[in-house]
Amino acid sequence: MGVKIENRPYGPLSSLEDIEALKERVYLLDDDIIMWQEIPISSVFSVEKFTEKLNEITDDISHYYLLVDLSNTHRPSAKVRATLKREYAKLSDFKHVAVFTGANFMMKIASKFILSFVGLPSYSVHRTMEDALTEIAEHKRKNSVAV
Repeated sequence: MGVKIENRPYGPLSSLEDIEALKERVYLLDDDIIMWQEIPISSVFSVEKFTEKLNEITDDISHYYLLVDLSNTHRPSAKVRATLKREYAKLSDFKHVAVFTGANFMMKIASKFILSFVGLPSYSVHRTMEDALTEIAEHKRKNSVAV
């Protein structure tokens, strides 16, 4: 990453370098796991840029799991939550969303509330990335047995 993400909201007046830095935070971690590494202060604009990148990645993937890193972010505003709901409603082909929040207990509770509000059919909230990946592995195992 050439440009460091700052502790501020990003918007339509962001530079091309800033937009690229935002999009670099959504990437293919494994064949069917996509990492969404949230920025410190999310904005409607950053969520839209993240979902643009997510759609680019998933164009050629039949199904995927979303791993969301909320360990270094603040609780999103009502406008951002509404944008998340709108953008996540457009997503298809994902099997499960696993979120990890780090040691921030309040973020863990807020994440559960927000994910419930967004209306995702399958999600979980964890303290660590390892726990979130274990949950994804369990979902993969169950799906392979069910097929």
